[in-house]
Amino acid sequence: MGLAYRWISVTNGDNGINVSGRPKPFGIALTSANAFYDATLIVFLVAVAGVAIFIHSPFGATLCGTRDQPRRMNALGYHVWMIRFGAFMFSGLLTSVAGILFVYYNEFISHRRLR
Repeated sequence: MGLAYRWISVTNGDNGINVSGRPKPFGIALTSANAFYDATLIVFLVAVAGVAIFIHSPFGATLCGTRDQPRRMNALGYHVWMIRFGAFMFSGLLTSVAGILFVYYNEFISHRRLR
């Protein structure tokens, strides 16, 4: 946190970082509220579909097994720690997508917590 305060040339200190504009994926400008909403809706639907595929995959079944009976899954030869780590990484991917959308929604990055 101290680095964010002291490295003013990069983080702009207490003032935060202004994002110059929203991206233009596939050449579509997201400057209007409706266009950004539509793009966010598409990202949301893709994320929901990805989670559904993830849950109904064999990896999702092993994840349920490690949640319910980790010792039994270990005895069956599954690497419980690696399965949980994979789920953690997938969760981090979805969280980072949400964070990127939040940054482009506000067009501002700050270290302060939201209330």
